[in-house]
Amino acid sequence: MLEWLETFFRSVGGFIILMGLLVTIHEFGHFYVARKLGFAVSKFSIGFGKNIWSRKGKDGIEYAVGLIPLGGYVAFVDDEGHTESFSEGMKFKEAPIWKRACVVAAGPLANIVLAIALLWGLFMYGVPAYKPYVEVTAEQPFASAGLQNGDLIRTIDGENVESFTDMMQKLIEYLDDGKAEIIYERNGKERYATLDIGESLKLDAKTDLYKELGVNLYLPALKPIVSEVVAGSAAETAGLMKGDDIIEIAGHPTPEWHDVLTVAADLKDGQAVEVIIDRGGKIERKMLMPQADADGRVRLGVMIDASIYKDLVTKDRLGPIDALSAAVHKTVSDGLMVFKFLGRMITGDFHINTMAGPVSIANIAGQALASGLVYFVQLAALFSINIGLLNLLPIPVLDGGRLVGLGIEKIMGKHQFPDSIKVKVLQLGALVMFIFMAVVISYDVAKWF
Repeated sequence: MLEWLETFFRSVGGFIILMGLLVTIHEFGHFYVARKLGFAVSKFSIGFGKNIWSRKGKDGIEYAVGLIPLGGYVAFVDDEGHTESFSEGMKFKEAPIWKRACVVAAGPLANIVLAIALLWGLFMYGVPAYKPYVEVTAEQPFASAGLQNGDLIRTIDGENVESFTDMMQKLIEYLDDGKAEIIYERNGKERYATLDIGESLKLDAKTDLYKELGVNLYLPALKPIVSEVVAGSAAETAGLMKGDDIIEIAGHPTPEWHDVLTVAADLKDGQAVEVIIDRGGKIERKMLMPQADADGRVRLGVMIDASIYKDLVTKDRLGPIDALSAAVHKTVSDGLMVFKFLGRMITGDFHINTMAGPVSIANIAGQALASGLVYFVQLAALFSINIGLLNLLPIPVLDGGRLVGLGIEKIMGKHQFPDSIKVKVLQLGALVMFIFMAVVISYDVAKWF
């Protein structure tokens, strides 16, 4: 129960921090450019709905935090009958089109700039990631191409592969192309292969991409040989020592370390179990009384040497110039993936249930928080790119739709559409977005509950 509550509050906290940061930056982009260009602003709000906090600034602008953390807005003064105090400046509708366009575009641009800044810092700090060593499944695409467990992927269609995650992202691009040329390394020698992914694979929430491609991250098996016994632990009390090879717990064979973890997860606090060990070639039996920590998790009190995994992880630190270049390249690459994803969804290759709604975002944010600040910042950069680009879609209620509207206004000159038509177009756009979000959220909730 305690573990569930911890996960829940971490997910909620991660969601609020993530969305709060991205929405604040987005709306600040609109706000900053609007003030610099001389617009009159009445309100700057992070979140929608009823205010949970608000303050009227000396500049006459109301600053607020809304109850629903799924967006925000900057309110401009366009109402002729406006009687509330507000900042001095021109009304939005009366401003030149280019100025209005700058204000509208500033929100998405702020998200893109934030993503580049975050990635820039990450590349200078160094982001730990697993190298693209693969474990393959028989009779699946990777194995059919001749790859074996432990092969290291170097390039896909001429593009360098930096990590296992990078490899999977690149492979998504080939789901409808069918084939990809890869270079991989085995025993220090480069080899070439054609990966035939197949054109029939469709991606939806139930698709296990790793299973369909027959690939997973290769991690060498760890023998459960004790490298350290925690002082005061159940293992120390039972008499376990450094160098002991744990071969069985509670009647369950444990040839690998993950087997030990699997069995330990089912043990109960204070319930004695027999542990069979190999100590220098001699088989010994020990009675071990597992102990639960403050979180309710049962601990055996042994540690193993996992240094073998260090060679599987990369953490390159780049200088400021190279890091900035890598950050821009990563932003462009991830941005193109956003549009490719949308295109595949339109053509039916990707199902709408693959999109992350609030529940999935909260879960991902919570996991990133648990993994560490580096991973959370990495996630924030990715979502900032997504928010910035998705807001540029030509849907009336989004920034992209407003930019299209300003373009039409510029082309039409004095012969403008009546305000009533503009209102109906906005209402239609709002309806489309409402239906779309309702579908995404319904699928999202169904995935988790």
